[in-house]
Amino acid sequence: MALVVFSHGNSFPGATYRVLLESLRRRGFIVRAIDKFGHDEKYPVTSNWPNLVQQLGDFTAREVEKAGEPAFLVGHSLGGFLSTMCAARHPQLARGVVMLDSPLLGGWRATAVGVAKRTQLVGS
Repeated sequence: MALVVFSHGNSFPGATYRVLLESLRRRGFIVRAIDKFGHDEKYPVTSNWPNLVQQLGDFTAREVEKAGEPAFLVGHSLGGFLSTMCAARHPQLARGVVMLDSPLLGGWRATAVGVAKRTQLVGS
């Protein structure tokens, strides 16, 4: 069955999603999840999370190699953002992306946030 790599939301470790992940397993999916983003010194938390995207990419690459096929990257909130960025950076790893309540902005809203960060109206 298909591989699902699940990424948790900010402040919610992977174990929080036990019921969801077990439900997917019962339906035949191979489910893997990073337990905690932001707790591995090899992948420090920085502005816009490039290291967390790389952490997910490295984790996914190992799981894809074991499974022999690309994964569905599924993420809640921050995890959905990281999944999208990972798929954009490493398209060979992703069969598809599912975002659950993820904070992605586009158009003028994204431009406004970018300006606010550059002018230090908000933290970067």
